[in-house]
Amino acid sequence: MKNILKIIMYILLSLLGIFVLIQLVPVKRTNPPVTSEIKLPPEMEKIVKKACYDCHSNETKWPWYSYIAPVSWTVAHDVNEGRRELNFSEWGKYSERRRRKKIEEIWEEVEERKMPMPLYIVTHPEALLTKKERLVIKKWTHSQLNPPKKRDAKVDKAKTDTKPKETPKEENVKKENTKATK
Repeated sequence: MKNILKIIMYILLSLLGIFVLIQLVPVKRTNPPVTSEIKLPPEMEKIVKKACYDCHSNETKWPWYSYIAPVSWTVAHDVNEGRRELNFSEWGKYSERRRRKKIEEIWEEVEERKMPMPLYIVTHPEALLTKKERLVIKKWTHSQLNPPKKRDAKVDKAKTDTKPKETPKEENVKKENTKATK
C-alpha cells in the first residue's frame, strides 16, 4: 500500500512540475493597432463586437485563462487563426473582391452555426446569437452583396432630354404663326 501511495505521489508531483514548467513557454498575445476598421450600422456593429471581435479584430479581450498553459496555447492559436481569416480591424486593407468574399463567408458561417465557435460560446455565453441577431446579419450581408441597383444612366438621360409637352396656348400660337407665314 505504501508503494502505491509513493507512486501516486510521484506521479502527482511530476504532473505539477510539468504544469509549472509549461507556464514558462511564452505565448504571444497581441493587440496590434487598428488600421482601418469596418464601418457598420449600429445594430450590426453591436452584434459583431460582442460575438466576433475577440477573434476577428485587433481588439481582443484576453481572458484570465488565456494566461494559463496549455489553454493559453489554444486561445492564442484560435485568435491568430481568426485574425488571419477575417480581421475587422484591417478591413480597409482588403481588396473589393476579398471584402465580398468575406461578407459571403460571414453569412455562410453564421447560417451554418459554425460562428461563433461552439467552444467560444461555452466561455462567452453572451456571444450566442439570437434569431433576431442572425436576421440582422443576414440582411446586412445580403444588402452588401446585392446593393440596390443604380438607375440606368441612359434612362436618366432620356428622361432629361425629352421636351415637355406644349400647352394648348403654345400650340395655338404655333398654328397661328404657321398660318401667317403661308
